[in-house]
Amino acid sequence: MPRRQLGAYLAAGLLLTMFGRLIVTWIAFGFGFVDTSVGEFLQAVLFDRSIVVEQELLAEHQWALTVALLVVGLLALLGRRVARGGALLLAFLMAAIALRELVGLATDERFRDWYVGSNGLAGQIIGTWVMALLIAVGVLVLMLRAGDRPAPGAPAAARGPGAARYTVVGVLLIVLCLAEVGWIIRTLADGVDAGDYFLGLVDASVDTYGNQIAGSWAFFGFAYAVALLVTGLLALLRRPVVRGAALTLAGTLLYFQLRFVVNTTFAESLFDDAQWPHPTWSMQTDHLEGWLRILTMVGGAVLAAVVIALVLGAPERDRAGTEAVVPPGAMPRWPAPPAQPAPGTGPTPPSALLTAPPNLPPPPAAPPR
Repeated sequence: MPRRQLGAYLAAGLLLTMFGRLIVTWIAFGFGFVDTSVGEFLQAVLFDRSIVVEQELLAEHQWALTVALLVVGLLALLGRRVARGGALLLAFLMAAIALRELVGLATDERFRDWYVGSNGLAGQIIGTWVMALLIAVGVLVLMLRAGDRPAPGAPAAARGPGAARYTVVGVLLIVLCLAEVGWIIRTLADGVDAGDYFLGLVDASVDTYGNQIAGSWAFFGFAYAVALLVTGLLALLRRPVVRGAALTLAGTLLYFQLRFVVNTTFAESLFDDAQWPHPTWSMQTDHLEGWLRILTMVGGAVLAAVVIALVLGAPERDRAGTEAVVPPGAMPRWPAPPAQPAPGTGPTPPSALLTAPPNLPPPPAAPPR
């Protein structure tokens, strides 16, 4: 990696992993206020959606975000280019969540009392979200400045061997986006006030499904729809930043979808003592909405897995004209001098034309006097 980019990747990796570890610290702190055991929490995180987890331990969207922050941050610390797209995606998401929480805390006293209560942690909670916003802005600046620069005179883009893969990835991501949009329309058609829905996307105190910490279900559904659309369009344009963003998005959605499949398959045998029973396959197929949910989750899992496979198999850099990477301490390779023709071959130099050609007869002798 060029030295001008290495510092940006290291700084972004430190910031992402720092906030990921901060979320883990808050979850560990929350165990002092809940009845859920560590084993039940891990079971809920890995596969069991039927376990009711208190809000102090957050929910599946925040768990996936925490893992993504740690993984992408580690890749950035290792200097992997794939981390750039994931870091930009997570930075935008962090900024949106932080702004939404801060707006709700600042504008609604009832929400603020519910959020903070009498735990005496108002300063720490608000400081966490301010830190999240500053970290998001810092990562955005670092990663936007760490992009590959086109070499002078080089074309902006070229169709490389991975161009077809990126086209397929873009189409699949847009299909996943349309599925998310379909469920948003279903939510609005179910009697949810559209004004409250869209206001709740930017104000945490307005939530049609009850207040939640660090982003609601409606917020994340809309955020994933926007992220899928933007990433899909960038994939159609074959932008290098798509690799990390597509892997992060597809991996996150695959986590949600596999949890749904596992819970639906083993709802009767594995979760007999479920606090919140999950519908089985037979229950899901009793009505049209259940079939649509199955199609969304199972089909989405297949599409997400295909996206991951295609992106991992595509060339890391499918654009022409980027600067050559010179390892630290290595000498640059200068162009080789032009090859000299072998003796007796090639064009005759001009100086040779001024001399007498060889093997000519001597001039005639002068006549005797």
